[in-house]
Amino acid sequence: MKKKILFILLFISFGNLYSQEIESIFTDRPDQSESPQALYKGFLQIESGLKYQSFHNDPALTDYALSVPEILIRYGLLKNLEVRLGMEYAYEKHFPGAEEFSGNSSSSSNNINGFRPPSLSIKYNFIKGEKFIPKTAVLVTTDVPGIGQESFRLKHFNPELKLAMNNELSEKFDITYNLGVSWDTEGRTKTGFYTLSLGYSPTQLASMFIESYTNYQNGSDPDYNIDFGFSFLVKNNTQVDIYYGQNTKLKPDYFIGGGFSVRFPK
Repeated sequence: MKKKILFILLFISFGNLYSQEIESIFTDRPDQSESPQALYKGFLQIESGLKYQSFHNDPALTDYALSVPEILIRYGLLKNLEVRLGMEYAYEKHFPGAEEFSGNSSSSSNNINGFRPPSLSIKYNFIKGEKFIPKTAVLVTTDVPGIGQESFRLKHFNPELKLAMNNELSEKFDITYNLGVSWDTEGRTKTGFYTLSLGYSPTQLASMFIESYTNYQNGSDPDYNIDFGFSFLVKNNTQVDIYYGQNTKLKPDYFIGGGFSVRFPK
């Protein structure tokens, strides 16, 4: 009888320890900044959302774009290492004379809809972070050629390299920031970028952020952007979010969206 009681107490203790080690769901949405935290080994996470974008400054004469949906699938492959698959079904509306349709006899209208090229990536968290030393991860991503709707399809891989860092300022505040570079091998351009996101969690269930991010493409002026959003923890493994953002031009482009994320197991 004593052995049975001891076994039950140990079982409960290990269960409580496990539940304390596994934190509530953490996602890489809805802001632009990637978290340096990698998904736990053996866990699967699906982050999905809808996004509407309105354009006023696009040289390709894009009117608006709708992502229905955009999905990121994450899997914890090893300790501190995750693999990721990104997918997006997009609908784009272009003004007449758009560069995207010039010389493309297969396009009979100014509307495009279909899957964009999928993205493959890995994230490795190599610095745990302590005090002033940020938690740091490296992300290597590429868009995959030869897959997707014809107008979106790529002929070459488009790689991206990113450093994701985070510092906890207090129990309620933290900052996340990214530095990176991406290569558009189709257009033979290179873009450097940074993000800076301030997060605030007034409760254990709710959090919000405000963020600035900038893209530097060779031969073009910097593109400055701001966005903000909210997320809410429905369950320990489930989150919903909403966000809005725009650039700082006189007639700004803007985007708005929301999402739902879930992690397996709980």
